[in-house]
Amino acid sequence: MNLLDLIQRTNPPKPWEEGDNIPWNEPEFSQRMLSEHLSQAHDAASRRVEIIDRQVNWIHQVVLGGKPSKILDLGCGPGLYTRRLAQLGHTCTGIDFSPASIRYARETASQNGLNINYCEGDLRQTDYGEGFDLVMLIFGEFNVFCMQDANLILAKAWGALKPTRNLLLEAHTFAAVQGIGTEPGSWSAAHSGLFSARPHLLLEESFWDDTQQASTRRYFVMDGDSGNLTRYAASYQAYSNDGYRSLLEGNGFGKIIFYPSLTGFEEEASRNLMAILAGKERKIRYQGAVVQGSRVLLIQHREHASGSSYWLLPGGGREEGESEEACVVRELSEETGLQVKVEQLLCDEPEPQGGYYQRHRTFLCTILSGTLQPGVEPEADAAARYSIAEAAWFDLRDENSWGEGIRSDRFTYPQLKQLKKVFGFEPG
Repeated sequence: MNLLDLIQRTNPPKPWEEGDNIPWNEPEFSQRMLSEHLSQAHDAASRRVEIIDRQVNWIHQVVLGGKPSKILDLGCGPGLYTRRLAQLGHTCTGIDFSPASIRYARETASQNGLNINYCEGDLRQTDYGEGFDLVMLIFGEFNVFCMQDANLILAKAWGALKPTRNLLLEAHTFAAVQGIGTEPGSWSAAHSGLFSARPHLLLEESFWDDTQQASTRRYFVMDGDSGNLTRYAASYQAYSNDGYRSLLEGNGFGKIIFYPSLTGFEEEASRNLMAILAGKERKIRYQGAVVQGSRVLLIQHREHASGSSYWLLPGGGREEGESEEACVVRELSEETGLQVKVEQLLCDEPEPQGGYYQRHRTFLCTILSGTLQPGVEPEADAAARYSIAEAAWFDLRDENSWGEGIRSDRFTYPQLKQLKKVFGFEPG
């Protein structure tokens, strides 16, 4: 590329048409970028240590409930988060495109006696594995991928997670991405820098594509000795909060919570970013109908934040490798203290739109042993949202005794009506 190419360049460029990103995987560039990651003078490539420590503490305490977990860090860089999380007792895997960052991460883990699995590779092509409690992609890296690649990464993250476990994104706000595309052009001269170790000129220009809702930033690097010109380009996809929500829900995530930063609070260092926590949804709820005479057993969930409560059949999602019947037996034991035998499938119905599950399968159960009592939710993310406040019997023959809360519940009420019909208590 020469000056004439620069003069005759196409403006505005189409997002992602001139390259995916800056050259993270070039050995010399990645070595220079590593120096930026490790710098304590700025937060441009990675955060300073005191900020990372606060964010790791929030991930450990709030997202993971302080429990040892299996974590996948996408775009892990030099392992500044994985190393700290591993020191807190978590089992960590990191994937990054930069050879220098991966080399540094491996060396640092070895020096600290930490068994962390690091893999050098493109997030779009590398196998993520499975069985993770948390998949994280932070520092705005999600936005550098076009929508097609973003969907691919989310689908792979969903497949890598255990049921109900979480994806943690730290993504750019819409205004931040738009701001990248509306910055004025600039130029600078340096004896060495990120884009070249030799004397060079760096020219930058930015563009906002309102149709694609994406920004592109071009970098032209002119070598001081030869005059050779090299072009790089990076594009960024903007999303509104509703856009992030729609994208996540379309890839099987629910329980989506937005936080102002990776500490849960507003922070100046993260003013252009936000944290998004999204749970891998379970497609089917396996639940037990313990019926004695005309009475059916329900449990009551009470939300911590609002204090509101609702009744439902005991049940939940299957754990990895668990049969349907084993899931129902385990859920009944955890939530009611009862040991049950699964007799038969009673109902297989779709959930109303907007529910956490897509379907529910209800099994008839008989009590073998145990004392009925409200159980304890064993999963940290669920326990952080609600408790099991009560377990009680309800007469299927008498809807008036159910109370207005159940009769107006769009999830539980239709299920009880179905059970009335199955057991012949619905007036014909």
